[in-house]
Amino acid sequence: MPEAGALRLRSERRLSSTGVTKLTDVAGLAQRIEPEVKCLGYDLVRVAMIGGTSDPTLQVMAERPDTRQLDLADCETISRRLSEWLDSNDPRVINNVLGAIRNIVPADGTSLVNALIAIRTINPQPDQIILITDGLPTQGSVPPSRKFINVRDREKLFDDAAKTVTRDLPMDIVLLPMKGDLLAAHAYWRLARKTGGSYVIPSRDWP
Repeated sequence: MPEAGALRLRSERRLSSTGVTKLTDVAGLAQRIEPEVKCLGYDLVRVAMIGGTSDPTLQVMAERPDTRQLDLADCETISRRLSEWLDSNDPRVINNVLGAIRNIVPADGTSLVNALIAIRTINPQPDQIILITDGLPTQGSVPPSRKFINVRDREKLFDDAAKTVTRDLPMDIVLLPMKGDLLAAHAYWRLARKTGGSYVIPSRDWP
């Protein structure tokens, strides 16, 4: 939309009253939205709430820092990013995801390398990973041909997976250790340290 001699994005989205920030806190919304816009290479121009309490709508305007203009592709890129950001912070979406997770029944072995491969396919890429695990992996990228695996082979599977991890994606690790998996604590500590993430082993009575 033309404004002040420049073509800028104006993206609108209706919000629920249970959003990430109070709808009346426009400054707070702008502070949280600006990093999302900046990471795409644009400057945030304005954030506004319109529609009143009956139909609250978030309005965002942005521009390229060099030309102060945008084309349709830029508008689609920013709109998609902000929609995904809003969805990821929507309590209803979070509750739906948690509900789906609770219905997952663990089966067969665990593959850390496949989890890391799946993470690399996410678009946009996450800026942080929270890994909750009970020990070293028991599978590589393909299911094993034998039924049992020893601790040294599990350690090798972990090391092979850890080699694919880059330092620009922090991994916060919550380890719920199983008895007998003595190498897991040190292995996951090294992984958290390598990526600049945090490392937690909850106590028996947590939470």
